[in-house]
Amino acid sequence: AASLYPRAVATLLYSFSEAEVRHGVLFYNAPEHVSQHIGSYTTDELCMAGRAYGRFQMAHVPLFDAISAALPSRRLAAIGPGSKSMKPTPSPDGDEDADEQ
Repeated sequence: AASLYPRAVATLLYSFSEAEVRHGVLFYNAPEHVSQHIGSYTTDELCMAGRAYGRFQMAHVPLFDAISAALPSRRLAAIGPGSKSMKPTPSPDGDEDADEQ
């Protein structure tokens, strides 16, 4: 597991949970990898890992504690007035409000 990188671990956890396959060795060892390398995990990857355990209703308290401790120090993107994602996207014919019709 030492050769696995955060995206691989998060994707494996998420994919196995989507397929509803409880891979015992993966789900047993992944929390240690997440905890040891938590600074290398993106917020998205931490959410993927947390969701995988939640999907199986696995209450891995040390994993959830590590994720919970890491999230407050991260800057999360906020969507609000004036942000790029809130501006209308012009349509090919030049009508800016085409996506609202």
